[in-house]
Amino acid sequence: MRRFTWIVVFVIILFLNGCQIPVDNVSDEEEKNDYVRTEDEIVDTYDSLYSEMEEIDDESEDDEDEEDEEDEELEANGEVAITVYYRDSDDMIVPVTRNIERQEGIARAVIESMIKNEENKKHLKSYNLFALLPEGTVVLGMNIKEDAMIVDFNERFLSYEDKTQEINIISSVVYSLTEFDTIDDVKILVGGREKDKLEYGTDISGYLNRENVLINSKKVNIEDKVNKVDVYFYKSLGEEIECLLPMSFEYIGIEEEEICGEIVRLLGKDYADKKVFSQLPSGVSLIDSKLEEDTLILNFNGEIRNYGGTSREKGILKQILYSMKQIEDIKNIRIMIEGKEGELPEGTDISRDIPIPDKINTV
Repeated sequence: MRRFTWIVVFVIILFLNGCQIPVDNVSDEEEKNDYVRTEDEIVDTYDSLYSEMEEIDDESEDDEDEEDEEDEELEANGEVAITVYYRDSDDMIVPVTRNIERQEGIARAVIESMIKNEENKKHLKSYNLFALLPEGTVVLGMNIKEDAMIVDFNERFLSYEDKTQEINIISSVVYSLTEFDTIDDVKILVGGREKDKLEYGTDISGYLNRENVLINSKKVNIEDKVNKVDVYFYKSLGEEIECLLPMSFEYIGIEEEEICGEIVRLLGKDYADKKVFSQLPSGVSLIDSKLEEDTLILNFNGEIRNYGGTSREKGILKQILYSMKQIEDIKNIRIMIEGKEGELPEGTDISRDIPIPDKINTV
């Protein structure tokens, strides 16, 4: 009933607004030379993004009811959840879902929550995370054009110190803005003008998106004729804090139907960098996968059962869900083991479809 009510409200809003999403009036020529600093930002569309959120930990009906109550409380308090990318003490980029006051220009609020200032520093301190954009950065304008967000920064945006900061800033801006369902591409301007390459070689001349931008890598831009995949690993932020973060891997010659298997292979690989780790047991592989409507069915070998502990079981599921989220058109995951449905060792029911989560590392 709650979802039906939201649908009715959303239809009424669309009718009252002429069924239009705001777009900019910037021509291609203006976009290159004299960017108009207007701000037609996504507001109503953002509400639908988080209206039916599911968290992986909520596996029983009671848990789902509790989450509905939390979302209702969030709405009652006039707040909205946003996902923003910050850096940790090892200069790795970590996505965080946090609550902010509901407001017009929610995309601008996302970017402003990434700027180094006392307010953001205070909020992130207990999580050992840090804002990325240089102090004094100002958003001069934001404009959504079809599925692309054009964001114009002042010159302070370029006041970083080294290559690592340059890479992380661009990755975090692109990934934070493309958390919106309505944004696929990001164009970055500085002082109303396009930049070709930044000081340390990062190319921002075109449209940036999750297909051509790397995260937690030694560079931002992928090579020509090369594809990429994001795989989610765990990392410790302190003695009692563990988080999930994406790492990009480039590849050549892997067919589309083999991507799920490659993700599982990367999740189970032993890496020299011990700062990140995977919960998947060694020897896990994907026998096959298939897409049925909006559900991705993953058939694992029996090695996926080789672990103990409820916490680890949840960690394995989270890694699988977040890593598979990038597969186009999926909303749910169904897990099978050697062609059979059932339960995981600690009792998680895998005979049902598990929804892809929208929140991550909630603080």
